[in-house]
Amino acid sequence: MDCGARLMSMLTDKTMIALGIVFLLLSGVLGVVSTGAVDDAVVEATETKPMDDICANSDCTEAEEDWASSTSDRDFYGWNITNVGEVIAGTSAPNYTKVGPVTYSITSDRSIISHDSDAGTITYHEDTSYACSVDTVVPCDVEISQLNIAFMAQVIGATGMAINGIMDLTKVGFAVQMMNQDMNTTQAGTAT
Repeated sequence: MDCGARLMSMLTDKTMIALGIVFLLLSGVLGVVSTGAVDDAVVEATETKPMDDICANSDCTEAEEDWASSTSDRDFYGWNITNVGEVIAGTSAPNYTKVGPVTYSITSDRSIISHDSDAGTITYHEDTSYACSVDTVVPCDVEISQLNIAFMAQVIGATGMAINGIMDLTKVGFAVQMMNQDMNTTQAGTAT
């Protein structure tokens, strides 16, 4: 290898090391700067986003039409017990079949009550209504047999009353035994 090629090779190595150091320094500085800039950009972009979506005017006394009333469809599913008689008789565990989708159109109507620009808050009222969708696969009036969980809790509550009675009797028995122990230990029951 001649002297010129060796010099060029050393210069290239030194250049590569210098460029590597410069890129490391730049990535450290740019990382900090860009992270702060991204945070600021996100805050700036989202700071007034709710107001922009809700308010039709600057003092927020009127609502945007698409926010004030919106309708969307939602599918619901139920689980039908197919052997209700056996379950009630206690001879079988429930067999379930999935029923659905039953599609409802859900309409939300909103009205602005107040706007506090200093606090950045909006108070509004929302009414939500459900109506059977014309696109439903399963009719909205389909009958579904299901366990009445609220009633089952009352049955458990009635069982609890029997347990409370047993607990009261246990407490009475304990008190009688303690009094017997005290009478014998303190000799309050012994004639002197």
